[in-house]
Amino acid sequence: MTIVLILVGVIGSGKSTLSKAIERHIPNWVRANQDDLKDRRSVEKLVKQSLSNGLNVIVDRTNIDMKQRSHWTRIAAEFGATTQSLSSRLMIREGHPTISDPIEAIKILNMFNKSRQPVCNLEPIQNALVVDETDALFQLYDAAADDFPPSALTDLLQRIASAPGPTLPPPPPQPKKAAKNIQKPGDKEKSKDIRGFFKPQQ
Repeated sequence: MTIVLILVGVIGSGKSTLSKAIERHIPNWVRANQDDLKDRRSVEKLVKQSLSNGLNVIVDRTNIDMKQRSHWTRIAAEFGATTQSLSSRLMIREGHPTISDPIEAIKILNMFNKSRQPVCNLEPIQNALVVDETDALFQLYDAAADDFPPSALTDLLQRIASAPGPTLPPPPPQPKKAAKNIQKPGDKEKSKDIRGFFKPQQ
């Protein structure tokens, strides 16, 4: 059975480095990255083509909420693929090629944390693993080569495959913002006219 592995994490946290390493070292894996393909529809097309050819797919996007992840779980279900997720709690790496300004990095983190929805038990994901900087995988990261050893990647994929499904409850619904009472031109005058029809009884 094919696999759709959904990566979840902030921009610059190492998702692309990891997904490139898996595609490079582990047979039958394809990386689908929106930065390379420019839009989500192109990513969806590559995911479908890869699954049709019997290949596993890593969806390399931030995928920060249920709505974003639902695109990939739906496609996985359509092709009868197993859906897995790998959530990274890593912060933005120093020296990231697209985020060199520390102030910009803080802004991105704040925006991400406001919008982030952890993978929850309402999502049709069979295996969900969460990692952080203490994980053994990242201790084996080769910064000079910007790569991981194949054995570490194989171990990671095995850990994901043996992980349980998500257990977190869904996020609470966001309170609806009160609609602003926008007064149209002439509303004030109309209200004065209406009040004139109501006279106190003698």
